Amino acid sequence: MDEFSNYCCFLCDAYTSIFTRSQDEVIGERTISGIKRSASWMKERLEEINIKFRKAQEQSCVATHGKAS
Repeated sequence: MDEFSNYCCFLCDAYTSIFTRSQDEVIGERTISGIKRSASWMKERLEEINIKFRKAQEQSCVATHGKAS
């Protein structure tokens, strides 16, 4: 979970720097690369979390109602 939080913090900082920069400032390639990598990593983690959540929800329905929803 710490790794996920670190990626969230990085993306928040990166987006803030993009939207609060002056028009003269150029966004560095490393920042762009980091944003792409972090966003991709977070998307994959969120998809995994969603799958786990749905499985847990399904198991809960089976345990509670004796059938899948």
